[in-house]
Amino acid sequence: MGNKVSSRHSVQAPSRTQSQASLPRRPASCGSLYSSTDSLHRKWLRASRRRRKHSTLTNEYRLARTSWPVPQLEALFLPEYGIKQGVTERDFDVIGIIAKGAFGEVLKVEKRDCKKVYAMKLMPKSEVMRYNAVQQVKDEASIQTLLGHHPFVVYYCWQTRKDLFLVADYIPHGDLFTIWTLEAPMQEPVVQIFAAEISLGLDFLHSAGVIYRDLKMENILLDDKRHVRLGDFGLSKWLTLGSFTRTICGTMQYMAPEILKGQPYTHACDWYSFGVLIYTLLSGRYPVEAAPDHTAMAERVAGFYFNPIRELSSPANCLVSKLMQKDPKQRLQTLESLEEELFFQELSFEDVLARRYAPRLIDKNEAEDSPAMTRIAAEKKRHSKKYQMDDLMFHDFDWSDVNELIDGLAFSK
Repeated sequence: MGNKVSSRHSVQAPSRTQSQASLPRRPASCGSLYSSTDSLHRKWLRASRRRRKHSTLTNEYRLARTSWPVPQLEALFLPEYGIKQGVTERDFDVIGIIAKGAFGEVLKVEKRDCKKVYAMKLMPKSEVMRYNAVQQVKDEASIQTLLGHHPFVVYYCWQTRKDLFLVADYIPHGDLFTIWTLEAPMQEPVVQIFAAEISLGLDFLHSAGVIYRDLKMENILLDDKRHVRLGDFGLSKWLTLGSFTRTICGTMQYMAPEILKGQPYTHACDWYSFGVLIYTLLSGRYPVEAAPDHTAMAERVAGFYFNPIRELSSPANCLVSKLMQKDPKQRLQTLESLEEELFFQELSFEDVLARRYAPRLIDKNEAEDSPAMTRIAAEKKRHSKKYQMDDLMFHDFDWSDVNELIDGLAFSK
């Protein structure tokens, strides 16, 4: 019964290398025995035991191959950009274009099932490959996704054969550059709140092992309560505290001297950019105007010496001078030191973290096609151009303005 065979009909199993043509004819009563003994030596697919071919018997790995191998152009972006995710581009309707860049664009989209509006960044793989920016776009996705237990969230991230997609919050309330252009110079109480919120976001990034490298007004987005949200992680990089990197990149007016000189630098470069931002908000002008390239900009910064601004308070001048120290070792570069500055003496950073302060600003009630907003758009394009060295010894690439929108405040220290 079953596979049981009497001793009078003992059968020897064929060699694994023996072809089907040379196999002996099997008695009908022993058919199941052949299947059982053969299966002891076969590993992969059941289908391979039915195909009595020499190739399947001699190459047991052949049928283990999938019929859908991952193309190299897709494997390059794994695992940050998944394949065949639950959400695809077909789940969104395009409302309009937020921004266009050197490659790709940021779209305002609406998710069909919930009608919620998001910002979708679409990047053609051909452009990413052409500029050797594979690792950069992977870092951008991982920095936001892996910090997702905080408000740094990318809701969806996937790839198709030709494109990469990042979907995040859409913030319709403008950025700090627009407010500054309308109100500059800004009042110290307002700048205090903005600066405190930005510093908390910057400290969180550094503690998480991320160097920002593109802190500027255009990347400080405002929610409906006028609280700041940090955006655009295209130039960000994973870097543990105390480590160095060498890539020359950033926005010219905000780049620290050590970056411009091509020297190794740390997270301290972000605090220099923070000082430039505070100087610009309070004075209504950049400390040093942009130069065509980093070499010329390094010369301009080397010739710049901070002098107290008459219109500013002594605590404000003192803070800016500490943040804009050319020697990174002498620069103020920790949140703990910042909290002790007199400029913030009227603020509680715990209350700032809890969003109990709300800066009073004018409403953005001008139409986007009005002369004032058209002028602001032109100024933003002129001042916010990013700079990056050619990829001779660096892997990063110059990104355009991208509103990958994340909440930079509701996190724990």
